[in-house]
Amino acid sequence: MAERIRIGPLNRPAQGLDLEVTVDGGRVTDAVVSGTMARGLEVVLRDKDPRDAIVIAQRICGVCPAPHSVASAYAMDDIVGARVPGRARITRNLILAAAHIGSHLTGFYLSSLQDYFDPTAAASYKGKDARLRAVSTKMKRVLDSGEGAPFAPSFASPDLMRDPETSVLLLSHYLEALAMRRNADTMTAMIGGRHPHITSVVPGGVTVPVTQGQVTQFQLAAEELGDWIESVMLPDAVALATGPMSPFASGSFGSGTPNFLSFGLFDQGISGDVKDRFLPSGAILAAKGGQAVPVVQELDPAKVTESLRFAWYKDAYDGRNPSEVITEFDSSKAEAYTFVKGPRYENRPMEVGPLARMLIRRDKGFQRLIATAGVQPHSLPARMLSRAYEAQLVARKIPEWLDELVRATREEERICDDKAFPGSGRSVGLIDGPRGALGHWVSLEGGRIAGYQVVSPSTWNASPRDGSFQRGPIEEALINTPVPDSNNPINVVRVVRSFDPCLSCAVHLLDGKSRRVRVAQVW
Repeated sequence: MAERIRIGPLNRPAQGLDLEVTVDGGRVTDAVVSGTMARGLEVVLRDKDPRDAIVIAQRICGVCPAPHSVASAYAMDDIVGARVPGRARITRNLILAAAHIGSHLTGFYLSSLQDYFDPTAAASYKGKDARLRAVSTKMKRVLDSGEGAPFAPSFASPDLMRDPETSVLLLSHYLEALAMRRNADTMTAMIGGRHPHITSVVPGGVTVPVTQGQVTQFQLAAEELGDWIESVMLPDAVALATGPMSPFASGSFGSGTPNFLSFGLFDQGISGDVKDRFLPSGAILAAKGGQAVPVVQELDPAKVTESLRFAWYKDAYDGRNPSEVITEFDSSKAEAYTFVKGPRYENRPMEVGPLARMLIRRDKGFQRLIATAGVQPHSLPARMLSRAYEAQLVARKIPEWLDELVRATREEERICDDKAFPGSGRSVGLIDGPRGALGHWVSLEGGRIAGYQVVSPSTWNASPRDGSFQRGPIEEALINTPVPDSNNPINVVRVVRSFDPCLSCAVHLLDGKSRRVRVAQVW
């Protein structure tokens, strides 16, 4: 008998996303992903001075504000006709790089890792390693206090890694990841002014030059991050991919849409040019047979539209490019179930994020990694591996950007092309954040912001059905996912967290016959 499982709001580390899946025969047959929070920052930006946009737009997200800052800056750079100096372009890249790595550490360790091992098993460690014994002692103290959260899961999934030696090692890496995340945040603040919500990015460039002392500190921190990712994070990712994630390796469930999109990241030439980036822009669209076409198409921003059919917004702007959309809520729509709009590219749902970027980049190292792990390119383990691999890729690129910055500093003094805003204008700033494609569409009238539309990464991945009833990427990835025990739907949250949408959750199980709600806690 089919039953519906309601999960919401999901945890680790943010809130605002609910799930409802239909389970029949031990597998998910339908899924609905609902964004339950409406903030309206696009509305807040209307009639504001355009110089305020970068500051306000960052408040959309406290986890990864740097990409919002730079996306807004790209749009403003274009509107004023600024030629961003090379020093500023590289400085922006460095800010983005540090924030990017920090976000991936959070997504992998703090959001997803606990879905695959039991941290409390570390308390039973009997080995002789002094460092691991100290970690084990900490866990014992946490459990003895009666406050096991966030390490005490209340589900009892049989495939969790429970060996004390393995658990204490992974728990030690979890704790080390906190320190590495702090290092990444320090790097971001060092040249971004602060973090979260950086202050150094402005229209036309940046506000403060990077000093030689900061270059040295930044490089040392980047080397430490790169070494740790290579020796700890990547091996952990492979261990999970070949261990508890292996049931997902074929991609028969947990994979989602075969369409992938990236706006690109880290400018190499002209600032804001999506055609010349270290992580390139592009799209991979599915063939009729359902497999991704092995050809990366050039990005065309005009092909981006927003479906509003199942979202709590007025239908007047349904199917339009974000540049033509005005945010107007309609909470009375009978069919709607989310505050998340449904962005589409060529009318297709698109997965965005590190997996999309690595596939579009055709990265040989990543291809070897997933081949060694024995997982399909379009699978949950590949999604998790891409996060670790990309973190290392970016960390190892930082020294090159620092060398480029030193050379640029010798050749030019300017760090900003400061120009006055025109009375009217339109533009878009496109970039990839850690979680995927991010766009800021801006229009000015009378010297003020007339329209501001943001399409963020989780808007793509957590999008609802569209007018053609195509599910969003997370919804589609949940189809066919095994749920052998409806009291512990751990595979459902594993799939969702592989997209790193930052969630918090309590599970409500609705029995289809009795309508009785059963409750379980999922960490």
